[in-house]
Amino acid sequence: MLARNDTDAPAELATVGPADGAVHPAAAADGHGAGSPAPAAASSARRRWGRHHAGYRANRIMLWLGVTFLPLGYFVIALAVPFFALDGKVRRASRAFCRKLYPDASPWRQTCFSLMHMYRFGTLLLDRAVALAGNGERFIFERSGMEHLRSLAPAPQGIVIFTAHFGCAEITAPLLNNLNLGRKINVVMFQDLSDATEQFHQRHRTALSHINLISTTDPMAAGLKVIAALRRNEVVAIRADRSLTGRTLGVTFFNQTVHLPAGPFIAAIAADAKPVTLYAIRLKYRHYRCVVAPLAVSPDETPAAQAASLAQQYATQLESLVRQYPRQWANFYDFWATEPAGGATGSTSSSTNSQTSVGPPSAGAS
Repeated sequence: MLARNDTDAPAELATVGPADGAVHPAAAADGHGAGSPAPAAASSARRRWGRHHAGYRANRIMLWLGVTFLPLGYFVIALAVPFFALDGKVRRASRAFCRKLYPDASPWRQTCFSLMHMYRFGTLLLDRAVALAGNGERFIFERSGMEHLRSLAPAPQGIVIFTAHFGCAEITAPLLNNLNLGRKINVVMFQDLSDATEQFHQRHRTALSHINLISTTDPMAAGLKVIAALRRNEVVAIRADRSLTGRTLGVTFFNQTVHLPAGPFIAAIAADAKPVTLYAIRLKYRHYRCVVAPLAVSPDETPAAQAASLAQQYATQLESLVRQYPRQWANFYDFWATEPAGGATGSTSSSTNSQTSVGPPSAGAS
């Protein structure tokens, strides 16, 4: 769609210490106390990721088109791609990603890749909006690795589901509900109900009615809620591929070091939760594959080493899928910057944040 929705805004998650679950002092030092506004670095990161080009009216039109006749919605997206291709930031990020995949790609190949990249992003957003509006039965799902989630149902620990700005993870919400895990399901996302676009999507995403949303408008409170939910043996789904401010974990991704938010991984270790990854990959028209894979935690490692290992396993799995389906990668900014958005790197025991849904290029998402 043409405008960012509530699940696409930057979302901060304050880190809790792996030893006792208390909020780490670095959170307060970074100005992330309860009720505090987002720091300047957070605003800078938001600008880095993208900006609005349209509002909720565009979302309303596109959702109506998608529900009425989905191919027509795809056609409108195709017409809009050249407009968004004029945005230099989006275009440069997509072309740079193409060069990561294909180092010898010609300028012409980079341009073609970039246009198809933007188009696929738009179709994923439209599919997501239609599915979350209660039309998930229109989509066919293949399932791979769902037994890993089912096997965790009897476990006495919470479950952390890591995903990323890749594919369309939200479209799997009905599948999670049908697994009958016997646990409350929480999704971490930014939710600013003062925004008209977010109000619109909250009204229409009926497929998430059975899921509890943990809003990150207050990052400190969100971090505490995540830990509390996991310690109640609930399920928490969170995206872990974007760092907004604070400390991060360096991992190898596409043969280069990138910085992931430490918070989600530390939360999993602090709550002794069972970690898995989940992605929904578009295969063709109305056809998706839901992929679940386990992540291993060694009991012999220190909490810091466990968090670092989780982050690297997550990055390795994500890279494998991104290489197979590169146009479903939805980070339209310099993901391989030498420093994270907040300019801070370091150990696993510091303030971090993450975003929890498919994030927009400058065109935004819906």
